[in-house]
Amino acid sequence: MPTESNPSGEGSRQIVHLQPKEQLAMPLLPGSSGLLLPAPDLRLVNDDCTWTVFRRVGTKGNGGLDCVYLGEYEVKIARQMTKEQFCAQDTKASLRPIGSLGRYFIKMRARIALRKRGTLPAQDPESEEMLVNEEVVKMRKKTGQDPNQDDVLQALRRGDETFDILRMRCMSYDHKFIRHVEAAVAAWKQAKKEAYEDMAQAPPAGAQPLVESLDRRLPSELPQRNAPLEKVE
Repeated sequence: MPTESNPSGEGSRQIVHLQPKEQLAMPLLPGSSGLLLPAPDLRLVNDDCTWTVFRRVGTKGNGGLDCVYLGEYEVKIARQMTKEQFCAQDTKASLRPIGSLGRYFIKMRARIALRKRGTLPAQDPESEEMLVNEEVVKMRKKTGQDPNQDDVLQALRRGDETFDILRMRCMSYDHKFIRHVEAAVAAWKQAKKEAYEDMAQAPPAGAQPLVESLDRRLPSELPQRNAPLEKVE
């Protein structure tokens, strides 16, 4: 959100919407702390990055997708996940969101694919970097052999790959901002409701009344609207 659109007038905002199904350790309540796994839309702008965080509620197929404002968060790199920490996760089901993260990091996928084929490890770091870059090009052209989710999980379990874990700490709760958002959303929903009601009540411009429209489609030999019926012998 740019500075001129910020109702609090405190500079621009980096607004982030988090999904609990994808971020198992994220904050769930306003003011609470948590941890985040990496994702393409979760990037730290700088070391003093602050996010305006929303938690997604519901699904698109279940009454619509809504959001809960959690607050203003300081986000920093906490550490890299070790293979011991990764393997300590409870169930395979809980690892699925982590395994799916591999699709966001093309170089990680390239390294996993090369190891699976036995091409890595290479003789030296320079050769390895060259092989990885070549595999990345193939993947982008859809000619490479992309690893599946289980391949990513196994690489993380072995410690072949790892990723940064982000720590989230709530710094404040902007009441003025969320009141502005709630009012704007309520106005948008009301306008949308009224627009649908108007569409349901009024036919589109230039449309014929239903009966006349049907009359035009009737064969000429059939009796038209308000025409007297002939007596059938």
